[in-house]
Amino acid sequence: MTFLVALAAALAPSMSISMISTPELTKLKTWWLVGVMWLGAGWLLLHEPWLGVMAIWYCIKWRSMAEHPGLITWAAIGATWFLLRGMPGWAWDWIPWGWLAIAGWHVLKVARRSWSKSPHARRPLWGLWRTPATQGSPAITALFFALVAPFCPWWGWPVLLVGLYLTWSWLAFAGVAVGLSVLYPHGAWLLLGGLAVLLLVWLVSWRSGIKLFEWTPRGDSFDSVINRLIVWWLVIKGWWGGPRWLGRGPYTLDKELTRWSSRCWIELPVGEACCDPLQHVYEYGVLGALAVLALGVRIWSGLHVGDPWTASLVAGAAMAWGHYPTRHPAIGLVVLTVAAGVGR
Repeated sequence: MTFLVALAAALAPSMSISMISTPELTKLKTWWLVGVMWLGAGWLLLHEPWLGVMAIWYCIKWRSMAEHPGLITWAAIGATWFLLRGMPGWAWDWIPWGWLAIAGWHVLKVARRSWSKSPHARRPLWGLWRTPATQGSPAITALFFALVAPFCPWWGWPVLLVGLYLTWSWLAFAGVAVGLSVLYPHGAWLLLGGLAVLLLVWLVSWRSGIKLFEWTPRGDSFDSVINRLIVWWLVIKGWWGGPRWLGRGPYTLDKELTRWSSRCWIELPVGEACCDPLQHVYEYGVLGALAVLALGVRIWSGLHVGDPWTASLVAGAAMAWGHYPTRHPAIGLVVLTVAAGVGR
Protein backbone atom coordinates (compact mmCIF):
# COMPACT_ATOMS: atom_id res chain seq x y z
CA MET A 1 0.00 0.00 0.00
CA THR A 2 2.86 2.38 0.81
CA PHE A 3 4.36 1.70 -2.62
CA LEU A 4 1.09 2.57 -4.37
CA VAL A 5 0.77 5.86 -2.46
CA ALA A 6 4.38 6.75 -3.28
CA LEU A 7 3.84 5.84 -6.94
CA ALA A 8 0.70 7.99 -7.13
CA ALA A 9 2.53 10.95 -5.60
CA ALA A 10 5.43 10.51 -8.00
CA LEU A 11 3.17 10.33 -11.05
CA ALA A 12 0.95 13.26 -10.03
CA PRO A 13 2.79 15.83 -12.22
CA SER A 14 2.16 13.64 -15.28
CA MET A 15 -1.51 14.63 -15.33
CA SER A 16 -1.86 16.93 -18.31
CA ILE A 17 -4.43 19.35 -19.70
CA SER A 18 -4.60 21.26 -22.97
CA MET A 19 -5.08 24.73 -21.47
CA ILE A 20 -5.78 26.59 -18.23
CA SER A 21 -9.55 26.71 -17.87
CA THR A 22 -12.13 25.84 -15.27
CA PRO A 23 -13.33 22.66 -17.07
CA GLU A 24 -9.77 21.41 -17.55
CA LEU A 25 -8.77 22.13 -13.97
CA THR A 26 -11.96 20.39 -12.80
CA LYS A 27 -10.90 17.38 -14.85
CA LEU A 28 -7.56 17.28 -13.00
CA LYS A 29 -9.33 17.53 -9.65
CA THR A 30 -11.60 14.66 -10.66
CA TRP A 31 -8.62 12.48 -11.60
CA TRP A 32 -6.97 13.29 -8.28
CA LEU A 33 -10.17 12.52 -6.36
CA VAL A 34 -10.75 9.23 -8.18
CA GLY A 35 -7.13 8.23 -7.61
CA VAL A 36 -7.43 8.91 -3.89
CA MET A 37 -10.70 6.96 -3.84
CA TRP A 38 -9.05 3.90 -5.41
CA LEU A 39 -6.16 4.07 -2.93
CA GLY A 40 -8.64 4.46 -0.07
CA ALA A 41 -10.67 1.53 -1.39
CA GLY A 42 -7.55 -0.63 -1.43
CA TRP A 43 -6.71 0.32 2.15
CA LEU A 44 -10.27 -0.32 3.31
CA LEU A 45 -10.33 -3.74 1.65
CA LEU A 46 -7.37 -4.70 3.84
CA HIS A 47 -8.87 -3.36 7.08
CA GLU A 48 -12.68 -3.21 6.71
CA PRO A 49 -13.68 -5.10 3.54
CA TRP A 50 -17.36 -4.10 3.70
CA LEU A 51 -16.43 -0.42 3.51
CA GLY A 52 -13.87 -1.25 0.84
CA VAL A 53 -16.55 -2.80 -1.37
CA MET A 54 -18.69 0.33 -1.06
CA ALA A 55 -15.64 2.46 -1.90
CA ILE A 56 -15.07 0.38 -5.03
CA TRP A 57 -18.71 0.97 -5.99
CA TYR A 58 -18.12 4.73 -5.95
CA CYS A 59 -14.84 4.36 -7.85
CA ILE A 60 -16.60 2.45 -10.62
CA LYS A 61 -19.77 4.54 -10.60
CA TRP A 62 -18.11 7.95 -10.35
CA ARG A 63 -19.13 10.25 -13.19
CA SER A 64 -19.22 13.74 -11.73
CA MET A 65 -19.46 15.78 -8.54
CA ALA A 66 -23.16 14.80 -8.46
CA GLU A 67 -22.04 11.67 -6.60
CA HIS A 68 -20.88 13.80 -3.64
CA PRO A 69 -23.98 13.45 -1.40
CA GLY A 70 -23.88 9.67 -1.32
CA LEU A 71 -20.09 9.57 -1.07
CA ILE A 72 -20.06 11.97 1.87
CA THR A 73 -22.73 9.89 3.63
CA TRP A 74 -20.69 6.72 3.26
CA ALA A 75 -17.51 8.52 4.32
CA ALA A 76 -19.35 9.58 7.48
CA ILE A 77 -20.54 5.99 8.05
CA GLY A 78 -16.97 4.75 7.70
CA ALA A 79 -15.58 7.45 10.00
CA THR A 80 -18.24 6.68 12.61
CA TRP A 81 -17.41 2.98 12.40
CA PHE A 82 -13.70 3.58 13.02
CA LEU A 83 -14.44 5.98 15.87
CA LEU A 84 -16.71 3.42 17.51
CA ARG A 85 -14.22 0.62 17.02
CA GLY A 86 -11.54 2.71 18.70
CA MET A 87 -13.49 3.27 21.93
CA PRO A 88 -12.27 1.68 25.18
CA GLY A 89 -14.18 -1.12 26.84
CA TRP A 90 -15.68 1.01 29.60
CA ALA A 91 -17.49 3.21 27.03
CA TRP A 92 -19.47 0.23 25.76
CA ASP A 93 -20.84 -0.35 29.24
CA TRP A 94 -22.29 3.17 29.37
CA ILE A 95 -23.74 3.54 25.88
CA PRO A 96 -26.81 1.28 26.48
CA TRP A 97 -27.65 3.23 29.63
CA GLY A 98 -27.71 6.40 27.57
CA TRP A 99 -30.09 4.76 25.11
CA LEU A 100 -32.34 3.57 27.92
CA ALA A 101 -32.41 7.05 29.46
CA ILE A 102 -33.45 8.54 26.10
CA ALA A 103 -36.04 5.78 25.68
CA GLY A 104 -37.52 6.72 29.07
CA TRP A 105 -37.63 10.38 28.04
CA HIS A 106 -39.40 9.40 24.82
CA VAL A 107 -41.98 7.41 26.78
CA LEU A 108 -42.70 10.46 28.90
CA LYS A 109 -43.13 12.67 25.82
CA VAL A 110 -45.37 10.13 24.09
CA ALA A 111 -47.47 9.66 27.24
CA ARG A 112 -47.94 13.40 27.64
CA ARG A 113 -48.97 13.86 24.01
CA SER A 114 -51.28 10.85 23.99
CA TRP A 115 -53.46 12.45 26.68
CA SER A 116 -54.27 15.36 24.38
CA LYS A 117 -57.42 15.28 22.29
CA SER A 118 -57.20 12.86 19.39
CA PRO A 119 -57.45 14.43 15.91
CA HIS A 120 -59.11 11.24 14.64
CA ALA A 121 -62.75 10.21 14.81
CA ARG A 122 -61.70 6.82 16.18
CA ARG A 123 -61.54 6.62 19.96
CA PRO A 124 -58.91 4.17 21.26
CA LEU A 125 -58.93 2.60 24.70
CA TRP A 126 -58.69 5.22 27.48
CA GLY A 127 -58.46 7.86 24.77
CA LEU A 128 -54.72 7.20 24.37
CA TRP A 129 -53.94 7.72 20.71
CA ARG A 130 -50.73 7.01 18.83
CA THR A 131 -48.18 9.84 18.85
CA PRO A 132 -44.49 10.27 17.99
CA ALA A 133 -41.78 11.42 20.38
CA THR A 134 -38.92 13.35 18.75
CA GLN A 135 -38.15 11.11 15.77
CA GLY A 136 -40.98 12.15 13.49
CA SER A 137 -43.00 8.95 13.51
CA PRO A 138 -44.56 6.69 16.17
CA ALA A 139 -43.33 3.65 14.25
CA ILE A 140 -39.72 4.88 14.28
CA THR A 141 -39.93 5.52 18.03
CA ALA A 142 -41.37 2.01 18.49
CA LEU A 143 -38.46 0.54 16.51
CA PHE A 144 -36.05 2.40 18.79
CA PHE A 145 -37.77 0.88 21.82
CA ALA A 146 -37.39 -2.57 20.25
CA LEU A 147 -33.67 -1.97 19.60
CA VAL A 148 -32.95 -1.07 23.23
CA ALA A 149 -35.25 -3.73 24.72
CA PRO A 150 -32.46 -6.36 25.08
CA PHE A 151 -30.49 -3.92 27.26
CA CYS A 152 -33.43 -3.05 29.51
CA PRO A 153 -33.25 -4.34 33.13
CA TRP A 154 -36.35 -5.96 34.60
CA TRP A 155 -37.33 -2.87 36.55
CA GLY A 156 -37.37 -0.74 33.39
CA TRP A 157 -39.78 -2.94 31.46
CA PRO A 158 -43.00 -1.36 32.78
CA VAL A 159 -41.89 1.98 31.33
CA LEU A 160 -40.77 0.40 28.06
CA LEU A 161 -44.03 -1.51 27.69
CA VAL A 162 -45.99 1.73 28.09
CA GLY A 163 -43.92 3.22 25.28
CA LEU A 164 -44.42 0.19 23.04
CA TYR A 165 -48.17 0.33 23.66
CA LEU A 166 -48.52 4.05 22.92
CA THR A 167 -46.42 3.79 19.72
CA TRP A 168 -48.08 0.50 18.75
CA SER A 169 -46.14 -1.08 15.87
CA TRP A 170 -46.53 -4.70 14.81
CA LEU A 171 -43.01 -4.62 13.39
CA ALA A 172 -41.62 -3.37 16.70
CA PHE A 173 -43.42 -6.20 18.50
CA ALA A 174 -41.75 -8.61 16.09
CA GLY A 175 -38.39 -6.96 16.77
CA VAL A 176 -38.86 -7.31 20.53
CA ALA A 177 -39.85 -10.97 20.18
CA VAL A 178 -36.89 -11.76 17.92
CA GLY A 179 -34.42 -9.87 20.10
CA LEU A 180 -35.59 -11.45 23.33
CA SER A 181 -35.56 -14.88 21.66
CA VAL A 182 -31.86 -14.42 20.99
CA LEU A 183 -31.29 -13.10 24.51
CA TYR A 184 -33.34 -15.85 26.19
CA PRO A 185 -33.19 -18.83 23.77
CA HIS A 186 -34.98 -21.19 26.16
CA GLY A 187 -38.10 -19.04 25.97
CA ALA A 188 -37.87 -18.38 22.23
CA TRP A 189 -40.70 -20.77 21.39
CA LEU A 190 -43.04 -18.92 23.72
CA LEU A 191 -42.09 -15.45 22.45
CA LEU A 192 -42.21 -16.31 18.75
CA GLY A 193 -45.32 -18.46 19.19
CA GLY A 194 -47.14 -15.66 20.96
CA LEU A 195 -46.11 -13.21 18.23
CA ALA A 196 -47.34 -15.60 15.52
CA VAL A 197 -50.73 -15.98 17.22
CA LEU A 198 -51.07 -12.21 17.62
CA LEU A 199 -50.23 -11.55 13.96
CA LEU A 200 -52.60 -14.32 12.87
CA VAL A 201 -55.45 -12.77 14.85
CA TRP A 202 -54.68 -9.41 13.23
CA LEU A 203 -54.76 -11.00 9.77
CA VAL A 204 -58.05 -12.77 10.51
CA SER A 205 -59.58 -9.54 11.82
CA TRP A 206 -58.65 -7.81 8.56
CA ARG A 207 -59.91 -10.59 6.31
CA SER A 208 -63.16 -11.05 8.24
CA GLY A 209 -63.87 -7.34 8.60
CA ILE A 210 -64.22 -7.71 12.36
CA LYS A 211 -62.02 -4.97 13.80
CA LEU A 212 -60.52 -6.72 16.79
CA PHE A 213 -57.74 -4.19 17.29
CA GLU A 214 -59.63 -0.96 16.71
CA TRP A 215 -59.23 -0.17 20.42
CA THR A 216 -55.43 0.07 20.13
CA PRO A 217 -53.62 3.39 19.62
CA ARG A 218 -52.74 2.29 16.08
CA GLY A 219 -56.11 0.94 15.00
CA ASP A 220 -56.90 -2.08 12.85
CA SER A 221 -55.81 -0.89 9.39
CA PHE A 222 -53.94 -3.37 7.18
CA ASP A 223 -53.11 -0.80 4.48
CA SER A 224 -49.51 -0.36 5.61
CA VAL A 225 -48.88 -4.05 4.89
CA ILE A 226 -50.58 -3.97 1.50
CA ASN A 227 -48.77 -0.87 0.25
CA ARG A 228 -45.42 -2.25 1.42
CA LEU A 229 -45.97 -5.48 -0.51
CA ILE A 230 -46.78 -3.48 -3.63
CA VAL A 231 -43.68 -1.31 -3.24
CA TRP A 232 -41.41 -4.30 -2.64
CA TRP A 233 -42.63 -5.96 -5.82
CA LEU A 234 -42.08 -2.77 -7.80
CA VAL A 235 -38.60 -2.30 -6.33
CA ILE A 236 -37.63 -5.85 -7.29
CA LYS A 237 -38.94 -5.31 -10.82
CA GLY A 238 -37.10 -1.98 -11.05
CA TRP A 239 -33.81 -3.54 -9.92
CA TRP A 240 -34.23 -6.52 -12.23
CA GLY A 241 -34.73 -4.12 -15.12
CA GLY A 242 -31.16 -3.01 -14.53
CA PRO A 243 -28.52 -2.07 -13.94
CA ARG A 244 -28.33 -5.05 -11.60
CA TRP A 245 -24.63 -5.12 -10.69
CA LEU A 246 -24.26 -1.48 -9.67
CA GLY A 247 -27.88 -0.46 -9.12
CA ARG A 248 -29.33 2.92 -10.00
CA GLY A 249 -27.42 4.98 -7.46
CA PRO A 250 -28.22 6.53 -4.07
CA TYR A 251 -31.38 8.61 -3.64
CA THR A 252 -32.79 7.44 -6.99
CA LEU A 253 -35.71 5.50 -5.52
CA ASP A 254 -37.49 8.58 -4.19
CA LYS A 255 -38.67 9.80 -7.60
CA GLU A 256 -39.73 6.30 -8.62
CA LEU A 257 -41.80 5.90 -5.46
CA THR A 258 -43.56 9.18 -6.19
CA ARG A 259 -44.29 8.06 -9.74
CA TRP A 260 -45.56 4.65 -8.66
CA SER A 261 -47.70 6.17 -5.93
CA SER A 262 -49.40 8.52 -8.41
CA ARG A 263 -50.51 5.52 -10.49
CA CYS A 264 -51.53 3.13 -7.71
CA TRP A 265 -54.99 2.58 -6.24
CA ILE A 266 -53.56 2.83 -2.72
CA GLU A 267 -51.21 5.40 -1.24
CA LEU A 268 -47.64 4.09 -1.28
CA PRO A 269 -44.69 5.01 0.96
CA VAL A 270 -42.79 7.98 -0.46
CA GLY A 271 -39.08 8.53 0.06
CA GLU A 272 -38.30 5.08 1.45
CA ALA A 273 -39.19 1.56 0.34
CA CYS A 274 -39.76 0.47 3.96
CA CYS A 275 -37.38 -2.42 3.32
CA ASP A 276 -33.74 -1.49 3.79
CA PRO A 277 -32.22 -4.57 2.10
CA LEU A 278 -34.33 -4.15 -1.04
CA GLN A 279 -33.69 -0.42 -1.26
CA HIS A 280 -29.95 -0.99 -0.81
CA VAL A 281 -29.90 -3.53 -3.65
CA TYR A 282 -32.00 -1.22 -5.85
CA GLU A 283 -29.59 1.67 -5.32
CA TYR A 284 -26.25 -0.19 -5.12
CA GLY A 285 -26.93 -3.43 -6.95
CA VAL A 286 -25.23 -6.76 -6.40
CA LEU A 287 -21.99 -5.04 -5.42
CA GLY A 288 -23.83 -3.25 -2.61
CA ALA A 289 -25.31 -6.57 -1.47
CA LEU A 290 -21.77 -7.99 -1.34
CA ALA A 291 -20.81 -5.14 1.01
CA VAL A 292 -23.63 -6.14 3.38
CA LEU A 293 -22.49 -9.76 3.16
CA ALA A 294 -18.92 -8.67 3.95
CA LEU A 295 -20.19 -6.80 7.02
CA GLY A 296 -21.99 -9.96 8.14
CA VAL A 297 -18.77 -11.96 7.77
CA ARG A 298 -16.91 -9.23 9.64
CA ILE A 299 -19.11 -9.41 12.74
CA TRP A 300 -20.08 -13.08 12.57
CA SER A 301 -17.53 -14.21 15.14
CA GLY A 302 -18.92 -11.68 17.65
CA LEU A 303 -22.49 -12.99 17.50
CA HIS A 304 -23.47 -14.99 20.58
CA VAL A 305 -26.78 -16.25 21.86
CA GLY A 306 -27.60 -14.62 25.19
CA ASP A 307 -25.66 -11.45 24.33
CA PRO A 308 -27.77 -8.23 24.40
CA TRP A 309 -25.68 -6.65 21.62
CA THR A 310 -26.33 -9.64 19.38
CA ALA A 311 -30.01 -9.62 20.33
CA SER A 312 -30.33 -5.93 19.46
CA LEU A 313 -28.55 -6.38 16.13
CA VAL A 314 -30.71 -9.35 15.14
CA ALA A 315 -33.83 -7.39 16.10
CA GLY A 316 -32.67 -4.45 13.98
CA ALA A 317 -31.91 -6.72 11.03
CA ALA A 318 -35.36 -8.29 11.29
CA MET A 319 -37.13 -4.93 11.47
CA ALA A 320 -35.09 -3.60 8.53
CA TRP A 321 -37.08 -5.93 6.26
CA GLY A 322 -40.29 -4.04 7.05
CA HIS A 323 -39.13 -0.47 7.63
CA TYR A 324 -36.06 1.76 7.31
CA PRO A 325 -34.30 1.77 10.71
CA THR A 326 -30.82 1.89 9.14
CA ARG A 327 -31.74 4.87 6.94
CA HIS A 328 -33.17 7.02 9.74
CA PRO A 329 -30.14 8.85 11.22
CA ALA A 330 -31.38 8.85 14.81
CA ILE A 331 -31.77 5.09 15.08
CA GLY A 332 -29.52 4.16 12.16
CA LEU A 333 -26.61 5.27 14.32
CA VAL A 334 -27.92 2.97 17.06
CA VAL A 335 -27.87 0.05 14.61
CA LEU A 336 -24.34 0.97 13.46
CA THR A 337 -23.15 1.25 17.06
CA VAL A 338 -24.69 -2.12 17.92
CA ALA A 339 -22.94 -3.69 14.92
CA ALA A 340 -19.64 -2.17 16.01
CA GLY A 341 -20.29 -3.39 19.54
CA VAL A 342 -20.87 -6.93 18.33
CA GLY A 343 -17.75 -6.93 16.18
CA ARG A 344 -15.42 -5.32 18.68
